[in-house]
Amino acid sequence: IGVMLLATPIQGKMMKKMMSVRADMAKFTDQRVKAVTEVLSGIRIVKFMVWTARFASKLNDIRDSEVDKLATQQNYRVLMFFIIYLTPLFLTASTFIVYAASGGNIDAETVFPAIALFSILR
Repeated sequence: IGVMLLATPIQGKMMKKMMSVRADMAKFTDQRVKAVTEVLSGIRIVKFMVWTARFASKLNDIRDSEVDKLATQQNYRVLMFFIIYLTPLFLTASTFIVYAASGGNIDAETVFPAIALFSILR
């Protein structure tokens, strides 16, 4: 139970971080879409005045910021799934460690039904 009580707040904090990063990423996405729309609506002027490199640089800067936020979000997502998938393993291991430390006999008659019950609880 201690393992699950420890994992739950960590998962909650990770979700808050992911949502915060997603909100930041949405701002960059909006900026990029706005800039692309401006360029496309005035493409003749951009080409005529040879502003293509300047606008391309501006778009690339916005894209780089957006990709950085996306990478951060993906890192949080990987860590979140790591926690989600390892919590049952830690729960099973900690249960057997506590059982053995309290003087319990670890044998096949005890281990296999316990693992089956932990699988059901997942």
